Amino acid sequence: MLTYICLHRLRFANDNAGYLTGCLEGFDWNAEEASCSPRPCTLDPCSHVAHSDGICLETDYGESYLCGCLEGYYWDESSETCAHFECAAEPVEPGDSVADDTCSGTQIYNLDLFGESCTGWESNGSELVYSIDLDAHSMVEVSMTPIGDEYVDFALWVTTDCGDIYGLDCVVGEDSGNPEELYLVNPGDATRTFYIIADGWASSSCGEFELTVSELQPGPDCGNGVVEIGEECDDEGEVDDDGCSADCQVEFSWTCDHDEPSNCEQDLEDLGIFDPGQDIPNLTGGPVTAYSGPARFLIEFTGAVELTGSVVTLTEAGGDPMGVPDMTIEGESSYYYHDSAYSDNRLDWSIWLDEGRYIIELAADSDFSYYRMTLSTR
Repeated sequence: MLTYICLHRLRFANDNAGYLTGCLEGFDWNAEEASCSPRPCTLDPCSHVAHSDGICLETDYGESYLCGCLEGYYWDESSETCAHFECAAEPVEPGDSVADDTCSGTQIYNLDLFGESCTGWESNGSELVYSIDLDAHSMVEVSMTPIGDEYVDFALWVTTDCGDIYGLDCVVGEDSGNPEELYLVNPGDATRTFYIIADGWASSSCGEFELTVSELQPGPDCGNGVVEIGEECDDEGEVDDDGCSADCQVEFSWTCDHDEPSNCEQDLEDLGIFDPGQDIPNLTGGPVTAYSGPARFLIEFTGAVELTGSVVTLTEAGGDPMGVPDMTIEGESSYYYHDSAYSDNRLDWSIWLDEGRYIIELAADSDFSYYRMTLSTR
């Protein structure tokens, strides 16, 4: 599977010469083995899996995969099969308090499988699932408190679909305290069912807890210019595409300040919309301030692409190389990618992305004056 195309030479800190070799689509260069290794989905592992729709998705930053499963089934990573799925949610109501033990639950739900989650962490532990119906424009406070002296790293998150085992439709989550506490808001005009996942951070995380749901409270008044519980912003408007959405959430690629009413802006450079294989202009810019002044770019793709790129930091425009950049890619569908592999002054990456909009962010732990970034797709 080698094409034997030497792309470019790199100079490493120890001054030894290295190289990259071009690989066919679906294969990545493995420097340790000096060969082109297939990506997890390249060999079509899902085509013969029973109850699969044949769709293969890469997970864990391209290190693993999962198969899409037909309705009523879920992907069981341990057995690499589509196993039968039934929603086992226990109904709860506002004002309820339930004592339970996640050790008696399942290990089906798993946040962070695609690189980002609504709690900021993964949740591979055992879980129990609860359903709750919330009236329109109402909210409740939900808490998960450990019972006993043994420490258990719990996680608490909420989704709108009982079958959302990867948290792609998660609306709110918490994994930073003990107890875990969050506010669940229904901003809509009709009663809606939510699913509360009482989860654990690691596969060994399980134990007894008390789940408490407060009495029903009025929800926030989106559009009054005051940022209330359940809101990320409030610009006194009730429309989308201005940074603060119609339900008072900060929209993708925007940032909003803490003023009341909120002021929102897109503090990034829009690179444009590109078809797979279309040329993307090279970028040179700067400076980038350590920890506080990243360079941010918005880019949109009309189809699925393999995005390859490199960043070199420079002392000045067209000058000598310096420093080491960090690169992050974040998409609207909560897909997140970070790569810290680099040589002494160069960062290279290759990643498969679905159709959609993405933010590319360059940052560093030391200031650098200029950078040069090249991007290409196929």
